[in-house]
Amino acid sequence: MQQLLRLLFLSLAFPYGEGLARFFEEDARQVDHEFSLSTETFNDKLSYRYPLSFQKKWQDKNGGFRMSSGSLNASRLNYHEEAIFETKEPTNLYLGYHREVKEDFIDLERTSYLKIGYQENGHRAGIMGEGGTFKEYGDLGAFWSHTSKKYDLSMYYWSVDHYYNEKRQRKEDKIERSSYTLGLKSALYITEDLSLSFYLSYDHPLRWKRYSEGYIYDYQYQHLFYRLDYKNFYIDTK
Repeated sequence: MQQLLRLLFLSLAFPYGEGLARFFEEDARQVDHEFSLSTETFNDKLSYRYPLSFQKKWQDKNGGFRMSSGSLNASRLNYHEEAIFETKEPTNLYLGYHREVKEDFIDLERTSYLKIGYQENGHRAGIMGEGGTFKEYGDLGAFWSHTSKKYDLSMYYWSVDHYYNEKRQRKEDKIERSSYTLGLKSALYITEDLSLSFYLSYDHPLRWKRYSEGYIYDYQYQHLFYRLDYKNFYIDTK
């Protein structure tokens, strides 16, 4: 198993980042700017979201690529791209790849990881990994999911910067309190037209002593998202 984890980690050469949670070292390199955003900005962002019919078609496919972009002001765009490719039953070997980029005034989120596992009768379980050219920032995780006509349920765990202590370039730096990420997603299909879904993500508090840069960085994050769909309408917390 240890060799499999190392092979999975070493095979990753994709840009790294995460959608809603999970710490990435880029977060500790800059101070976030405060922006004065008007109601118009949020209305623009909502108008660029995919129609519900597009979302349902996307969820029913084995994968694909999609992208959207729209103007926020004279100099900035709201941008999103996503690519998902995965094997599905009756193939028992599960292989999955997910890449996603989101960018606007405030956020720049990048996700890119591989999954390897086993699937049968709607159940799926395995390991996943995300890395870049710096081995110290590679993440390793595990996942489980179940899909049925009445509900979907999935859980995942990430060991963040899994090899940091062994692979760090600057020996004077130290992660005193390691971070890990837990996630839970669920969707309940109440009727043919009505469904309820939620997503919970939690990052364990991190303390990174960056003596080479002259500061100590503390981080923690948690997020709860829910959504109610009825026919061609939905309400959510996005």
